[in-house]
Amino acid sequence: MKKKNLFMALAALFVLAFASCNNEPEITGPGIDDGGNDKQPTEGIFSWEFSTSFGEFTTQDVLGDESWMIDYETAKMTGYINATKENRANEDWLISPEIKLENVTAAKLKMEYVAQYFDNLSADITVWVSENYTEGAPSTAQWTEVKPASALVEGTDWNTFATTEYSLTSYVGKTIRFAIKYVSTDTKAGTIEVKSVAVEEGEAAGESTELTGKGTKEEPYTVSDVISLNNSIVGPFYVKGYIVGQVVGQSLDSGSEFVAPWTPSTNQNTGELNTYNTNILIAVSIDETDVKNVVPVQLPSGELRNALNLPENGDMYQKEILVYGNLEAYFRVPGVKSPTYAVVDGVEYGLNPDEPIVEPEATPVTIAEFIEASESEEVYYELTGTISAGEGSINTTYGNFDLVDETGSVYVYGLTATYIPAGGQNDKSYASLGLNEGDNITIRGYRGSYNGKVEVMGAYFVKKN
Repeated sequence: MKKKNLFMALAALFVLAFASCNNEPEITGPGIDDGGNDKQPTEGIFSWEFSTSFGEFTTQDVLGDESWMIDYETAKMTGYINATKENRANEDWLISPEIKLENVTAAKLKMEYVAQYFDNLSADITVWVSENYTEGAPSTAQWTEVKPASALVEGTDWNTFATTEYSLTSYVGKTIRFAIKYVSTDTKAGTIEVKSVAVEEGEAAGESTELTGKGTKEEPYTVSDVISLNNSIVGPFYVKGYIVGQVVGQSLDSGSEFVAPWTPSTNQNTGELNTYNTNILIAVSIDETDVKNVVPVQLPSGELRNALNLPENGDMYQKEILVYGNLEAYFRVPGVKSPTYAVVDGVEYGLNPDEPIVEPEATPVTIAEFIEASESEEVYYELTGTISAGEGSINTTYGNFDLVDETGSVYVYGLTATYIPAGGQNDKSYASLGLNEGDNITIRGYRGSYNGKVEVMGAYFVKKN
């Protein structure tokens, strides 16, 4: 009898010891189905810290070889390969388990994160909600994007985490999954580390922003407005300010110049001396010199760069400018990118958005003929061929792929649904075309090149054959 009791005691101790050694955390909260019939408390609907694992979260890789990972006690995603200093195109989803929003009148998602080096953080990191997703590719279900109550912000180090909230009130009473979607390109790949997420009762809170302008030609945004908006909307919009300087190199903090002479630089590839002419800084005040109060404006190649850059147009210094472009991160701060139109002293530069866009004439050619043609942004060609991933992959966000016909193959650097004039930004409309590898299509674009490789640039869709 004593031996039997001793055996049972040892067995109980073994069970307790095993349970204490199992340190895998559990996902808890009223939104999680634990198999019981008892209602759980309404506080703390759902929460998870990515310190050791994804828990019941799942990952889905839509594009690219990189994936969400657990690193530095966070859920980390990046398309940047540090070993080779390479940016890679990716689309990756981090998808939550089912969450039941019951017994509450309002709900919100809180995300604690740090993010750096994004081209446009608000566009490259987005949150989506689905009521019918079960498993597999995100395309198997319907998803709706939910906007943050306050804009996502880029960090300055990897130790300081920010928190942004998203409203889920419209889904109260329903069972949902939410997903964090990451996007990168082969020219820019940011990194995000998500420390924790939580679904809580209550309305999402964010900083209220009082704006001076409306982003129209009649009531343009001021530089202060652009800084306050912090890339939360893209546009394009009208922005006004005084031209007060330029950025030299890669850093706004250490490379900003506010007085002539403007510093020349040495081309790293050729060793030749050239000048920085790819950007200007604008401010509310004509004599502003504090980098916290300026907005960098990108000058794409063409008329705007030729007319506005300071090393070649010193008389533009301290002139008031009205510029039309996208509100996106530039030099890791709120900026104006891909502008297509500007006005200084009543003189117009670029394409007036109020005037109708005239589609250019295009000459039908084979791919071999296109490759042999002269490089020019002014001459458009019409090409017919088959979509191919080639030696890489098809970028379904921007529409990058190889086009193949019987005479050869050429890389299409971005295909849009409609014509966008040279200097405009890819509007990510490729996905709306519903195209797949192997489809035979007709497109139009001009002959360009990158690192010596011929590419179809400014390409837009004509028809599917």
